[in-house]
Amino acid sequence: MSGRRRRLRSTAARVAGWRPERCRKVPVLLALAGLLAAAGCGRKADPRPPEFVIPRSPEPVVVENVPDGIKLTWHRPRTYVDGTRLDDLGSFRVLRACDAEADFKLIAQIAVTDRDRFRKLPTFLLVDHDVPLGSSCRYRVVAATLDDYTSAPADSWYLMRVFVAPTPSPTSGRRTVKPTPTPGPSPTSTP
Repeated sequence: MSGRRRRLRSTAARVAGWRPERCRKVPVLLALAGLLAAAGCGRKADPRPPEFVIPRSPEPVVVENVPDGIKLTWHRPRTYVDGTRLDDLGSFRVLRACDAEADFKLIAQIAVTDRDRFRKLPTFLLVDHDVPLGSSCRYRVVAATLDDYTSAPADSWYLMRVFVAPTPSPTSGRRTVKPTPTPGPSPTSTP
């Protein structure tokens, strides 16, 4: 083979990125990549049975009358039933049964959007505007994970919706009253 062909072949190999000294490193790199891939696969902890990934109940559910409906508040569950930290809380389902209805009906599903935040909301609030005056209602709140594992329901007591007068806000209820002068003896009148 002439020198010119040898130079052309080596120049073409360099342009393509092939070098004979790299061929010895390829099997070593492939073996190292295989070891790293095998070490990174799989779960690092034992699998947990489904009965342990159920969130605790969001108790207590407190209900009270407010001017525009019935206000419900409840606490955020922080752990699963087995006591481990709850990281995948997905939503709350709020159900209502009014006037001795046997079945609870879903009235709201509240998504939990602060899972990735450092400070999570400790309590949640919902105002039910659709309850007519004079109706007696009972509420149930169920926590659900992202995988749709649901907690035991947290129930409230029955509460009758009554009219509640709105309380004036501190700024809108203030009135300034100017003192009126008290009548005294007039300087022109003499006894």
